[in-house]
Amino acid sequence: MAVIQKFRSRRRFRSGPFHWDAQQKLECLNSESRGVEDGLWFQPYPGLSAGVYTPFCIGIDVTENYDPNRRPGYALVHALYKTLRQPGKAKIGITSSLESALLEKDLGGLRLIGKIDTKEEPNKIGRYKTTGGKYQQASRRVFVWRAAFDTKAGVNSLNNMMNRVNVSRSPRMFNAPAQTLRVFRMEVAHVWTGYDLWYVNVYFEEEPDGWNNVIKRYSEVKIPVRMPVFTLSSDGKSYTPVTDSKQTDVITWVKGYLDNTTGTYVLKQPDDQDTRVFKTTSFANFNNLLDEF
Repeated sequence: MAVIQKFRSRRRFRSGPFHWDAQQKLECLNSESRGVEDGLWFQPYPGLSAGVYTPFCIGIDVTENYDPNRRPGYALVHALYKTLRQPGKAKIGITSSLESALLEKDLGGLRLIGKIDTKEEPNKIGRYKTTGGKYQQASRRVFVWRAAFDTKAGVNSLNNMMNRVNVSRSPRMFNAPAQTLRVFRMEVAHVWTGYDLWYVNVYFEEEPDGWNNVIKRYSEVKIPVRMPVFTLSSDGKSYTPVTDSKQTDVITWVKGYLDNTTGTYVLKQPDDQDTRVFKTTSFANFNNLLDEF
């Protein structure tokens, strides 16, 4: 390593409970700047020993002839240091989302926005209607889960998690109750800092009432209804009941539901039924990598 002529400045600050960001500026001859650069790369920050959390040099900026009037022939070397993420460990923080994205249909194929949609049962006697809800909301809390893996297997363990909801309580993720956290964004970056690391950021959007509770539906059954017979007026603008009180059966939809215990349709509206919008799954892979909350 070339001889460094002069330290210009040095600073450090905490970026987390055990994490450090730091930098120092060094001055050397232009001819020595390449050697200084090579010698600093991935070296620990001087004077700070924090075990696995010691910050290492991960970026260098060199400006030759940085002050040609007062220091001609000299270069300024700006070295950046950062504590690396620890493989197999994760941290979590909180931010907020501007607005939730909208899904067009739930898992059963019912439309969630726009025209109210229906889905008939195979026997064509029963159907469900989506009545809307509060899926779209101006802002929700977002939990940001940050971790690192030193193998692709760790990254692959998080595959197929997009739009999944936690099936049970997540005690280390702010003790979030079941079905209140949804994975809506994932970022994976391959980082080389002396050895391979994969940095993974996962964003969980929170819905305190439960992600599969925000859309409601009701059920209907198809039954015949006795109604009077009407005749159409000559001008085609009105109907008049037939005077002999004749009646006919008209097939119509009324609110009701299938009683699975008796196999009959009950003509009353049951309690609000939730519409499953998102699949649920275990969040153990996220929860277990976090320090005790």
